[in-house]
This record gives sequence, C-alpha cells and structure tokens, in this order.
Amino acid sequence: MVNKIFAIVCTLLLLYLFITKVCCYNFGEIRNIQHRNVLKIPLETRTRVFGDIVKLSYQYLGQRPLWVNYGTLLGIIRNKKFICYDTDVDFSMRLEDYNFALDQIVKLAKDHPEYIHATVNLGPLVKSIVLIHKPTGLPCDFSFYQQDGDMLSRVVLGRYIPQLREENLVYIPSDWLFPLRPDYIDVDGEMIQVLIPAQPEKFLTSYYGTNYLIPNKQCNNDCTVCQ
Repeated sequence: MVNKIFAIVCTLLLLYLFITKVCCYNFGEIRNIQHRNVLKIPLETRTRVFGDIVKLSYQYLGQRPLWVNYGTLLGIIRNKKFICYDTDVDFSMRLEDYNFALDQIVKLAKDHPEYIHATVNLGPLVKSIVLIHKPTGLPCDFSFYQQDGDMLSRVVLGRYIPQLREENLVYIPSDWLFPLRPDYIDVDGEMIQVLIPAQPEKFLTSYYGTNYLIPNKQCNNDCTVCQ
C-alpha cells in the first residue's frame, strides 16, 4: 500500500514538473500578471507598450517570417493604428520556426527584464508563446502555422478547432498568407514597419465578417468608455 501511494505521489510530481517546466513554462506567473484589467491602463501607455513590443519582436525575430494577425492586423487595415480597446498584440509564425522563436524570445526577456515569457508546448497538438510586459500586464501572443502542401493550419488544441471552423480557418490556402507584404502602424506619429498577409481581407473576413472595416464599438477619445 505504501509503495502504491509513493508511486502515485512520484507520478503526480513528475506530471507537475512536466506541465510547469516542459509544456507550460511560466504560466503560473503569467496568469497572476494577466489578472490585471489592462483596459484600465491609459490608452497612451498601452499604445507605447504595444509599439515597443512590435519593435522588439521584429528586432529579435525578424530574420524569419513574422506577421501581424487578428486584432493587430485589423487595426492596421482600418486606420494604421492599434484598436484602442484591444488588449494584446497578435503575431504569427511558421511552425518550423518555433524553436528559433522560443530561443529569441528567451533572449529578449533576458535582455529586457521588464518582460516575461511563457510557453505551451504539447508537441503536434499545440505550440504557443506569450510575451508579457510585467509592469502593465500587456501581452503579445505568438501563434504558429504548419504547412501541408498548398494549405496551412494553425497548431492549436482540439477545443479551439470549432472556433477555427466557424472562422473557416481550419485549413487555409497558403497564397492567402504568402508572400508577406510590408505595411505600417502609427504609434504616436512613428510609423513602424510590420509584415501582413498577402491577402489580409481573406483573414479578416473569416475572423470578423464582411463588415470588418466598421468598428463594433464606439469609444470616447481616450477609449475609457466603449459601447
């Protein structure tokens, strides 16, 4: 009986170490930071931090294809700015560049201690990286796409597949994405170059519908009130 209990305890300990050190590095601390309500952070501060995240991301990862996605892409296409009620920066990369991305983000966080990173790595099931600005809790999500012939698919847990199916993005033609093309985002008058998909309208229509150019919220000037 004692041996069985000991074996169970050892198994649970190994499972805990695997989850916290191998497949979900730093997520406990990340979750504590993310409990903050980032929308309460002044818009000027959020914009500045988001701009710094974009510049640092291209500085450290720009040697490989790195493109903006989701709400960050939507803001660029709408008016070359971050959406004022957006709560994160969204980047994507190729799955084959995951190890490179992880190495570079570890280096970024070491060089810039105001940032912390976390990872989820469950092999072929899901790979993702989060970079967070510790003083504000503002995050940057890195998602990864794998290529199968002339199609691409995002590497996510199965529970996210229905959402991707609803967005018509379980599999997407690679020519929606490549070749990436340059665009710019305006951060307090500084035009920061980014890369966007070859056909951003395809992604945005799938994510947000055909009226993606029309904001779904109306906000006051400093974005403290949005309806």
